Amino acid sequence: MLAAVDYYLDDAKEIVIVITEGGDVLTQPLINKLRGRYLPNKALAVIQEGDAEAVKLIPIAENKNASGGRSAAYVCSGGGCNTPTTNADELLHFL
Repeated sequence: MLAAVDYYLDDAKEIVIVITEGGDVLTQPLINKLRGRYLPNKALAVIQEGDAEAVKLIPIAENKNASGGRSAAYVCSGGGCNTPTTNADELLHFL
């Protein structure tokens, strides 16, 4: 019941993590930070940079890119997205 109240009162978060083509050591810390936090109202998409098929299936991933050759996370809510981050601690701040 409390989860339903939390979902109702808080804004839904859409999180997109864009992985560089060859992979990146920063990807796993970003995902681990999200897994370690209770966020019942989140939608998470992890996509490979340049994956046109994923963008067709996940419209929020459109125009999202890795940042400077590093995996990047975007947190979106209410129709807008934050500046991409490659830092796992900063990702939590955006939530």
